[in-house]
Amino acid sequence: MPTAEDLIRSAFQKAGRETDPKLDEVLEELEGIGLDDPKDAAYWAMAHIGLVVDHDTLQLQPSGVDPEIQAHMRALFDAARELKIQAKAKEREAHELARAAIIARTGLDPNSRIEISIFHNCDGSPTGYCAYDLDSENGSDECLFCGHPDERL
Repeated sequence: MPTAEDLIRSAFQKAGRETDPKLDEVLEELEGIGLDDPKDAAYWAMAHIGLVVDHDTLQLQPSGVDPEIQAHMRALFDAARELKIQAKAKEREAHELARAAIIARTGLDPNSRIEISIFHNCDGSPTGYCAYDLDSENGSDECLFCGHPDERL
């Protein structure tokens, strides 16, 4: 499977732009936003440098993209990326809030590794979901609040 950088270099080469100074800018931006997955990089390239994706081979091909459509796609892609960043921040915030509430309720060591299962409701938990102490002797098999097992049929 090609790397994200391989895809971008190949696309520039196919477009006859392997000496294009923008190539270095594109690779630098790609590294800066952390698009390691070749599929993500391919879609990013499609939106930012006028290339299309062959879904079967993940190859990028030069295209005759309409500049207005490309600009609109770029704006949508950038907005989606910003939403992903915000969602990750909210996930971290929710996890830290839940972790603090569970530690306060149970008296666990603040360094304990805690897993919260949003798939199992728990009336005894401050979060409303089952929580497991990954550092416990039974290795998180039972909820800290209701005792139900993590693995359920």
